[in-house]
Amino acid sequence: MSDPQQTAVKTPAKPVIPSGQEIFDMIMKDIEPDLISTNVNTLEEQYGTEPEEQKKARLERYKLAFAEYDKRYKEYMDKLTKDVSEYTKHEMKKIEVKNKAKEQDILSDLEASIMSL
Repeated sequence: MSDPQQTAVKTPAKPVIPSGQEIFDMIMKDIEPDLISTNVNTLEEQYGTEPEEQKKARLERYKLAFAEYDKRYKEYMDKLTKDVSEYTKHEMKKIEVKNKAKEQDILSDLEASIMSL
């Protein structure tokens, strides 16, 4: 029978937690590149002379883009939360195993001391 403490467990990757702007841009760039942080300040210059009908269509496209962003953001955050939780549990388990080994060494030393009396 194998010792469960010695069973190899795949260490989950340490989660990278980006800034809010990085998350927004990462998700939005695939939905509507106009709306990422580096482009939003150029919209007036880029579309300033467009006809009102095209502007309305573009704004509707942006509205749909934000709805899609909200959906993908939730999915991203759910996955990130899961990854952080798995990583935390794994790290806590490593600490528990390490402490148990130390405790076992102390108990063994104590037992040996008692036996030598």
